[in-house]
Amino acid sequence: GSTGKKFGGTPPGDVNGDNKFDTILDAELGSIIKVLEHIAASKDLTNANVNIGLVTFSTDAAYKGLFLPLDENDETKVNPSLLLELTSLRSGGYTHFDDALDKSIEFFQEAPTDRSQLMFFLSDGIPNVSGDGDNEEQVGFSNNHISALQYDSELLILDNLGVSRLAVGVGSGSDTRDGFGLARIDNTPDEETGEGAQKVTTTDALTEVLLTNPVVGDVVAFELMVNNVVDPKFSLTDVVPGPVGFTYGELIVSGLNPFFGSVNRIRATVTVDYDGDVGTTSDQHTIYTETLIPGMMQ
Repeated sequence: GSTGKKFGGTPPGDVNGDNKFDTILDAELGSIIKVLEHIAASKDLTNANVNIGLVTFSTDAAYKGLFLPLDENDETKVNPSLLLELTSLRSGGYTHFDDALDKSIEFFQEAPTDRSQLMFFLSDGIPNVSGDGDNEEQVGFSNNHISALQYDSELLILDNLGVSRLAVGVGSGSDTRDGFGLARIDNTPDEETGEGAQKVTTTDALTEVLLTNPVVGDVVAFELMVNNVVDPKFSLTDVVPGPVGFTYGELIVSGLNPFFGSVNRIRATVTVDYDGDVGTTSDQHTIYTETLIPGMMQ
């Protein structure tokens, strides 16, 4: 029930319509909806390459199903069925991390495997319900009892499924200490600081964490070429990080040959650094994408 407490930062309002304003739950839902709106605004993320699984948990967890992120009739809008499911959530109960991980496995076992697997695990509380599958002792509700923290078997399954896990403590009552609940779940530490599970205390910070890609490194070089000539108008500032990668949006290029029979070659090249030190290049990887545009003017 602690998600019913007030939360700092930009007031999200009453996102779920429970007549309680600016709560932790409102902040969580508002930030998740902003991620979905980011997908809707993206030209690269669509119903064809993104699926969403929703797991809710308190004393018990529930897998709400696999959703398309966007409205099938208008992919510039968020899927209304998913929005309805999100805004129907209410505060209440204890905190069962083990069962939440069990239910998340159900999603990743049915989700398409030909893409990145990413999980956001948000909690304002401390695990206090005994789990199963790791010979846990069944005890009463107790914060950070060893029986509520033994989910090695679930984490191993998620590792084998290739799931990158971003754990976020929402509010001052959450626990992100090493060796405890959220820190044990997170496997996407900051490449420079080594920080794992993060704690946020404002809606703005929560949204920022969810919209920052935790999986890949930093883009340290970006170049756009039109017919083998570098277009100087574009730079690193045109590369936008998101929850599942980097995009470079819609670029208006010059130097195209519009006449029939010509073929224009557009090539975008990025270099990604993985260790946080741009001076070392052995860990860096350069990738590119290329588009051919035929001239059509007679």
